[in-house]
Amino acid sequence: MKKFTRVLTLLIAILVLSQSMVYASGTRSTKRVWQGPLQVFYNEQAVQLSTQPMIIENRTYLPIRAIAEALNMNVEWVDATRSIRITDRAGAKAPSSDIQYYAQEVTQKSAEIADLKAKLAKIEKEKDEKIAQLEKDKKDIQKKLDDANEKLKGYGYYGYNDYWRNYYGWDDANARDAYFKKYSRYPSTYDERREAYYLYYGRYPDWSYNNWWGNGWNDQNIINAYYNKYKTYPSTESQYREAYYLYYGQYPDWNYNNWWGNIWNDQNARNAFYTKYSRYPSTYEEYREAYYLYYNVYPNW
Repeated sequence: MKKFTRVLTLLIAILVLSQSMVYASGTRSTKRVWQGPLQVFYNEQAVQLSTQPMIIENRTYLPIRAIAEALNMNVEWVDATRSIRITDRAGAKAPSSDIQYYAQEVTQKSAEIADLKAKLAKIEKEKDEKIAQLEKDKKDIQKKLDDANEKLKGYGYYGYNDYWRNYYGWDDANARDAYFKKYSRYPSTYDERREAYYLYYGRYPDWSYNNWWGNGWNDQNIINAYYNKYKTYPSTESQYREAYYLYYGQYPDWNYNNWWGNIWNDQNARNAFYTKYSRYPSTYEEYREAYYLYYNVYPNW
Protein backbone atom coordinates (compact mmCIF):
# COMPACT_ATOMS: atom_id res chain seq x y z
CA MET A 1 0.00 0.00 0.00
CA LYS A 2 2.74 2.37 0.89
CA LYS A 3 4.56 1.42 -2.33
CA PHE A 4 1.46 2.26 -4.40
CA THR A 5 1.12 5.60 -2.68
CA ARG A 6 4.70 6.53 -3.54
CA VAL A 7 4.27 5.60 -7.19
CA LEU A 8 1.02 7.57 -7.39
CA THR A 9 2.67 10.61 -5.88
CA LEU A 10 5.57 10.37 -8.35
CA LEU A 11 3.16 10.06 -11.27
CA ILE A 12 1.21 13.13 -10.13
CA ALA A 13 4.44 15.12 -9.77
CA ILE A 14 5.59 14.14 -13.25
CA LEU A 15 2.19 15.11 -14.68
CA VAL A 16 2.23 18.54 -13.03
CA LEU A 17 5.80 19.22 -14.15
CA SER A 18 4.98 18.19 -17.71
CA GLN A 19 1.99 20.53 -17.83
CA SER A 20 4.11 23.39 -16.51
CA MET A 21 6.73 22.82 -19.18
CA VAL A 22 4.10 22.67 -21.91
CA TYR A 23 2.49 25.89 -20.69
CA ALA A 24 5.82 27.72 -20.57
CA SER A 25 6.77 26.54 -24.01
CA GLY A 26 3.74 28.39 -25.37
CA THR A 27 5.21 31.87 -24.37
CA ARG A 28 8.82 31.31 -25.36
CA SER A 29 10.56 31.48 -28.73
CA THR A 30 14.04 30.81 -29.93
CA LYS A 31 15.90 33.78 -31.52
CA ARG A 32 19.38 34.15 -32.95
CA VAL A 33 21.54 36.48 -30.87
CA TRP A 34 24.99 37.79 -31.90
CA GLN A 35 27.28 39.63 -29.50
CA GLY A 36 30.88 40.56 -30.17
CA PRO A 37 33.21 43.41 -31.09
CA LEU A 38 31.20 46.12 -32.86
CA GLN A 39 32.46 49.68 -33.47
CA VAL A 40 30.31 52.68 -32.57
CA PHE A 41 31.22 56.18 -33.88
CA TYR A 42 30.09 59.52 -32.46
CA ASN A 43 30.77 62.52 -34.76
CA GLU A 44 33.19 60.37 -36.74
CA GLN A 45 35.08 59.44 -33.57
CA ALA A 46 35.22 55.83 -32.30
CA VAL A 47 33.54 55.29 -28.91
CA GLN A 48 34.92 52.68 -26.53
CA LEU A 49 32.05 50.78 -24.82
CA SER A 50 32.38 48.74 -21.66
CA THR A 51 29.46 46.53 -22.75
CA GLN A 52 29.27 45.31 -26.30
CA PRO A 53 26.09 45.80 -28.38
CA MET A 54 23.98 42.85 -29.45
CA ILE A 55 22.33 42.00 -32.74
CA ILE A 56 19.03 40.14 -32.37
CA GLU A 57 17.24 39.06 -35.50
CA ASN A 58 19.26 41.59 -37.56
CA ARG A 59 18.38 44.45 -35.23
CA THR A 60 21.17 46.12 -33.24
CA TYR A 61 20.63 46.87 -29.55
CA LEU A 62 23.01 49.31 -27.86
CA PRO A 63 23.72 49.25 -24.14
CA ILE A 64 22.14 52.50 -23.00
CA ARG A 65 24.42 52.96 -20.00
CA ALA A 66 27.57 52.52 -22.08
CA ILE A 67 26.31 54.95 -24.74
CA ALA A 68 25.22 57.53 -22.16
CA GLU A 69 28.57 57.38 -20.41
CA ALA A 70 30.33 57.81 -23.73
CA LEU A 71 28.24 60.95 -24.25
CA ASN A 72 29.14 62.17 -20.77
CA MET A 73 25.63 61.64 -19.34
CA ASN A 74 24.20 60.10 -16.17
CA VAL A 75 22.01 56.97 -16.30
CA GLU A 76 19.74 56.03 -13.39
CA TRP A 77 17.53 52.99 -12.98
CA VAL A 78 14.44 53.72 -10.87
CA ASP A 79 13.20 50.39 -9.59
CA ALA A 80 10.00 51.74 -8.05
CA THR A 81 8.73 52.99 -11.41
CA ARG A 82 10.79 50.59 -13.44
CA SER A 83 12.12 53.45 -15.56
CA ILE A 84 15.45 54.75 -16.81
CA ARG A 85 16.40 58.39 -16.38
CA ILE A 86 19.18 59.99 -18.47
CA THR A 87 20.48 63.43 -17.48
CA ASP A 88 23.43 65.68 -18.35
CA ARG A 89 26.25 65.67 -15.89
CA ALA A 90 26.71 68.91 -13.97
CA GLY A 91 29.64 70.87 -15.43
CA ALA A 92 30.09 68.28 -18.09
CA LYS A 93 32.42 69.23 -20.89
CA ALA A 94 31.66 68.64 -24.51
CA PRO A 95 33.15 65.45 -25.86
CA SER A 96 36.45 65.85 -27.64
CA SER A 97 34.74 64.72 -30.83
CA ASP A 98 32.36 67.69 -30.56
CA ILE A 99 35.26 70.09 -30.05
CA GLN A 100 37.06 68.77 -33.10
CA TYR A 101 33.91 68.86 -35.21
CA TYR A 102 33.02 72.44 -34.32
CA ALA A 103 36.64 73.53 -34.64
CA GLN A 104 36.60 72.21 -38.20
CA GLU A 105 33.35 74.07 -38.86
CA VAL A 106 34.85 77.33 -37.56
CA THR A 107 37.95 76.84 -39.71
CA GLN A 108 35.82 76.20 -42.78
CA LYS A 109 33.62 79.25 -42.19
CA SER A 110 36.69 81.40 -41.57
CA ALA A 111 38.13 80.26 -44.89
CA GLU A 112 34.86 81.09 -46.67
CA ILE A 113 34.80 84.55 -45.08
CA ALA A 114 38.42 85.18 -46.07
CA ASP A 115 37.67 84.09 -49.64
CA LEU A 116 34.68 86.42 -49.88
CA LYS A 117 36.71 89.32 -48.48
CA ALA A 118 39.45 88.67 -51.05
CA LYS A 119 36.89 88.64 -53.87
CA LEU A 120 35.31 91.83 -52.55
CA ALA A 121 38.72 93.54 -52.29
CA LYS A 122 39.46 92.54 -55.88
CA ILE A 123 36.14 93.96 -57.04
CA GLU A 124 36.79 97.19 -55.11
CA LYS A 125 40.24 97.49 -56.69
CA GLU A 126 38.85 96.90 -60.16
CA LYS A 127 36.14 99.49 -59.47
CA ASP A 128 38.68 102.10 -58.32
CA GLU A 129 40.91 101.41 -61.33
CA LYS A 130 37.93 101.72 -63.67
CA ILE A 131 36.84 105.01 -62.09
CA ALA A 132 40.39 106.36 -62.30
CA GLN A 133 40.60 105.39 -65.97
CA LEU A 134 37.24 107.00 -66.70
CA GLU A 135 38.33 110.18 -64.93
CA LYS A 136 41.50 110.25 -67.02
CA ASP A 137 39.54 109.63 -70.21
CA LYS A 138 37.11 112.37 -69.23
CA LYS A 139 39.95 114.82 -68.63
CA ASP A 140 41.55 113.94 -71.97
CA ILE A 141 38.25 114.34 -73.80
CA GLN A 142 37.56 117.62 -72.00
CA LYS A 143 40.95 118.93 -73.13
CA LYS A 144 40.16 117.97 -76.72
CA LEU A 145 36.77 119.68 -76.39
CA ASP A 146 38.37 122.83 -75.00
CA ASP A 147 40.97 122.83 -77.75
CA ALA A 148 38.24 122.36 -80.35
CA ASN A 149 36.28 125.26 -78.86
CA GLU A 150 39.39 127.41 -78.92
CA LYS A 151 39.96 126.66 -82.58
CA LEU A 152 36.31 127.32 -83.38
CA LYS A 153 36.32 130.63 -81.54
CA GLY A 154 39.84 131.75 -82.30
CA TYR A 155 40.79 130.64 -85.81
CA GLY A 156 39.75 132.28 -89.05
CA TYR A 157 37.78 135.20 -87.60
CA TYR A 158 40.52 137.63 -86.70
CA GLY A 159 39.14 141.04 -87.55
CA TYR A 160 41.56 143.80 -86.58
CA ASN A 161 39.42 144.86 -83.64
CA ASP A 162 38.76 141.30 -82.45
CA TYR A 163 39.99 140.88 -78.90
CA TRP A 164 41.76 137.61 -79.80
CA ARG A 165 44.13 139.65 -81.92
CA ASN A 166 45.16 141.92 -79.05
CA TYR A 167 46.10 139.72 -76.14
CA TYR A 168 48.83 137.36 -75.24
CA GLY A 169 46.88 134.73 -73.32
CA TRP A 170 45.96 132.53 -76.30
CA ASP A 171 49.22 130.61 -76.33
CA ASP A 172 50.59 131.42 -72.89
CA ALA A 173 51.17 127.91 -71.53
CA ASN A 174 51.82 129.19 -68.02
CA ALA A 175 48.49 131.04 -67.82
CA ARG A 176 46.63 128.15 -69.45
CA ASP A 177 48.10 125.64 -67.01
CA ALA A 178 47.28 127.86 -64.03
CA TYR A 179 43.66 127.98 -65.16
CA PHE A 180 43.59 124.22 -65.79
CA LYS A 181 45.00 123.55 -62.32
CA LYS A 182 42.08 125.40 -60.77
CA TYR A 183 39.20 124.35 -63.04
CA SER A 184 40.47 121.09 -64.67
CA ARG A 185 39.93 122.58 -68.13
CA TYR A 186 41.53 125.20 -70.33
CA PRO A 187 40.16 128.73 -70.77
CA SER A 188 38.06 129.32 -73.88
CA THR A 189 36.53 132.80 -73.53
CA TYR A 190 37.93 136.30 -73.22
CA ASP A 191 37.08 136.57 -69.51
CA GLU A 192 38.46 133.10 -68.78
CA ARG A 193 41.74 133.98 -70.46
CA ARG A 194 42.00 137.20 -68.50
CA GLU A 195 41.49 135.17 -65.33
CA ALA A 196 44.09 132.64 -66.49
CA TYR A 197 46.55 135.48 -66.96
CA TYR A 198 45.73 136.81 -63.50
CA LEU A 199 46.09 133.38 -61.86
CA TYR A 200 49.66 133.06 -63.09
CA TYR A 201 50.97 136.66 -63.13
CA GLY A 202 48.96 138.12 -60.27
CA ARG A 203 47.62 140.95 -62.43
CA TYR A 204 45.25 141.40 -65.34
CA PRO A 205 46.73 141.95 -68.82
CA ASP A 206 46.57 145.19 -70.80
CA TRP A 207 45.02 143.86 -73.97
CA SER A 208 44.23 147.16 -75.66
CA TYR A 209 44.29 147.87 -79.37
CA ASN A 210 47.55 149.82 -79.53
CA ASN A 211 49.69 147.78 -77.16
CA TRP A 212 52.59 145.61 -78.17
CA TRP A 213 50.65 142.39 -77.62
CA GLY A 214 48.97 142.95 -80.96
CA ASN A 215 52.21 142.73 -82.91
CA GLY A 216 54.40 139.85 -81.81
CA TRP A 217 53.06 137.53 -79.15
CA ASN A 218 51.99 134.76 -81.51
CA ASP A 219 55.28 134.45 -83.42
CA GLN A 220 56.10 130.90 -82.36
CA ASN A 221 59.65 131.14 -83.67
CA ILE A 222 60.65 133.91 -81.28
CA ILE A 223 58.74 132.29 -78.42
CA ASN A 224 60.69 129.07 -78.93
CA ALA A 225 63.98 130.92 -79.22
CA TYR A 226 63.34 132.60 -75.88
CA TYR A 227 62.28 129.31 -74.28
CA ASN A 228 65.38 127.50 -75.53
CA LYS A 229 67.54 130.03 -73.72
CA TYR A 230 65.60 130.64 -70.50
CA LYS A 231 63.37 127.52 -70.22
CA THR A 232 60.37 129.79 -69.79
CA TYR A 233 58.15 131.71 -72.19
CA PRO A 234 58.31 135.50 -72.56
CA SER A 235 55.63 137.41 -70.71
CA THR A 236 56.64 141.08 -70.83
CA GLU A 237 57.29 143.53 -73.66
CA SER A 238 61.04 143.60 -73.01
CA GLN A 239 61.14 139.79 -72.97
CA TYR A 240 59.28 139.64 -76.26
CA ARG A 241 61.64 142.15 -77.80
CA GLU A 242 64.56 140.01 -76.66
CA ALA A 243 62.81 136.91 -78.01
CA TYR A 244 62.48 138.64 -81.36
CA TYR A 245 66.16 139.56 -81.29
CA LEU A 246 67.21 136.01 -80.39
CA TYR A 247 65.55 134.64 -83.50
CA TYR A 248 65.91 137.45 -86.10
CA GLY A 249 69.13 139.08 -84.91
CA GLN A 250 67.48 142.50 -84.67
CA TYR A 251 64.91 144.20 -82.51
CA PRO A 252 61.37 144.53 -83.88
CA ASP A 253 59.65 147.66 -85.10
CA TRP A 254 56.32 147.10 -83.43
CA ASN A 255 54.34 150.14 -84.44
CA TYR A 256 50.81 150.38 -85.66
CA ASN A 257 51.46 151.07 -89.34
CA ASN A 258 53.96 148.34 -90.16
CA TRP A 259 52.99 145.18 -91.95
CA TRP A 260 52.94 143.15 -88.74
CA GLY A 261 49.81 145.02 -87.77
CA ASN A 262 47.97 143.80 -90.84
CA ILE A 263 48.82 140.17 -91.44
CA TRP A 264 50.74 138.40 -88.69
CA ASN A 265 47.58 137.39 -86.87
CA ASP A 266 45.54 136.43 -89.96
CA GLN A 267 45.05 132.82 -88.96
CA ASN A 268 43.63 131.85 -92.35
CA ALA A 269 46.82 132.89 -94.11
CA ARG A 270 48.99 131.39 -91.37
CA ASN A 271 47.18 128.06 -91.62
CA ALA A 272 47.51 128.01 -95.41
CA PHE A 273 51.26 128.48 -95.04
CA TYR A 274 51.42 125.81 -92.34
CA THR A 275 49.51 123.34 -94.51
CA LYS A 276 52.15 123.66 -97.20
CA TYR A 277 55.33 123.91 -95.11
CA SER A 278 54.35 122.37 -91.72
CA ARG A 279 55.43 125.55 -89.94
CA TYR A 280 54.13 129.09 -89.54
CA PRO A 281 55.50 132.07 -91.49
CA SER A 282 58.04 134.26 -89.72
CA THR A 283 59.43 136.73 -92.28
CA TYR A 284 58.00 139.44 -94.48
CA GLU A 285 58.27 137.36 -97.65
CA GLU A 286 56.79 134.29 -95.95
CA TYR A 287 53.82 136.33 -94.76
CA ARG A 288 53.28 137.66 -98.27
CA GLU A 289 53.29 134.08 -99.55
CA ALA A 290 50.93 133.01 -96.76
CA TYR A 291 48.55 135.75 -97.80
CA TYR A 292 48.76 134.65 -101.43
CA LEU A 293 48.20 130.98 -100.57
CA TYR A 294 44.89 131.78 -98.94
CA TYR A 295 43.58 134.83 -100.93
CA ASN A 296 45.23 134.07 -104.32
CA VAL A 297 46.50 137.63 -104.44
CA TYR A 298 49.51 139.30 -102.90
CA PRO A 299 48.86 141.92 -100.21
CA ASN A 300 49.34 145.61 -100.85
CA TRP A 301 51.78 146.28 -98.00
